[in-house]
Amino acid sequence: MANEQNLRVLSPNEARELGQIGGLVSGQVRRERKKLREMVASMASSPMPFDNDYNRKRFIDKYHIEDPTIMDGILAQLVSSALYGDMAAIKLFLSLTADAPQIPFPNGPITKQKFKVSYEAQQKGFK
Repeated sequence: MANEQNLRVLSPNEARELGQIGGLVSGQVRRERKKLREMVASMASSPMPFDNDYNRKRFIDKYHIEDPTIMDGILAQLVSSALYGDMAAIKLFLSLTADAPQIPFPNGPITKQKFKVSYEAQQKGFK
């Protein structure tokens, strides 16, 4: 347990040196995070890779997006998961929309729950 007998008091020079080292490391970490954010933004705006033209045409027909990017694919998957009943995807989707209704969610961890989809919804393609 810390008390006056076992605490080490730094001299002003030592404190300054340690603060300078901490500042340099903090700046390096901030630069690395900025580089990572820029890389993710660049990748998210790049064209979505498809295995073949059939998959590309199917995606465009389903979501009505002409030149899909990777971000479009991620959002399409999020919507599909939310429609399937994934509570975490529903919460994330609602948090991304500006007009999100205030829905009380349980305070515990969000778990993946499955809901039955009506026959009419299944016929429209909601799986």
